[in-house]
Amino acid sequence: MLTLSLDSLEDLRDQRYLRTPRQHVRSEAEALTFVNQVGFCFLFHDQTTEIPTLIEAISGMRRVYINDHFDADVGRAWEWKDSLPVAGAIYYGKQLRNKPTLISLMMLPSFYALSNNYGGLDDYLEEYRQGTLSQEAKTIYEVLLERGPLPTTHLRRYANLWG
Repeated sequence: MLTLSLDSLEDLRDQRYLRTPRQHVRSEAEALTFVNQVGFCFLFHDQTTEIPTLIEAISGMRRVYINDHFDADVGRAWEWKDSLPVAGAIYYGKQLRNKPTLISLMMLPSFYALSNNYGGLDDYLEEYRQGTLSQEAKTIYEVLLERGPLPTTHLRRYANLWG
């Protein structure tokens, strides 16, 4: 039976999550490789959940709380969070604990299978008629059907949802 100390476990996590200065993510291509290797990760740290994060992989260290949104690592995390899904390389959404989550395309079918999101492409029309889907949600769905994955800023523009 293998027994690990908490420090040994954290060292293994640091290696796997690229939380070391030697391993850290330096480019968008490396960010994609990281997401594909871990399968899914949060964009930023969540103190209640042990999960890899893109910001820590970019920084090459543990970053529990970030109060500087002008930090270069934060800027790269936000940029790649938008560009990788638009390129069709990964999925981005608030899939776990309502937190920004990046999911590799290999893992996406598993996430989908665990969701209650199923049915035909036009099932949303019936939900709209029954009043269980808002006008805004219907519009967003139709924009995504027509245009595919979009950064939030583009989605808001195409759906005329600026406010």
